[in-house]
Amino acid sequence: MAEVENLERMLNLLRAHTRANESFNSETPLDRLEIDSVEMASFVIDLEEAFSILVTVEAFNKWIKVGDIAEYLEYYLEEYGNGKLSEM
Repeated sequence: MAEVENLERMLNLLRAHTRANESFNSETPLDRLEIDSVEMASFVIDLEEAFSILVTVEAFNKWIKVGDIAEYLEYYLEEYGNGKLSEM
């Protein structure tokens, strides 16, 4: 249940930073969301604050589609737990 709630929270954060008019899912490429670099940086900051996580540059550079963000979030929370700002 927590995974579904975390996914929904992440998607809501992402929706707040996109200008795309269409809906999106885990297979949607990030470049279709019409998020410029400033908005993407703001999204990452919001994601880090909302989940008390750390997004490394290496992890960020691997994000190609929406599902990649969800996978990273799930991995991070499993590995380090919520509220633990650990280096990966």
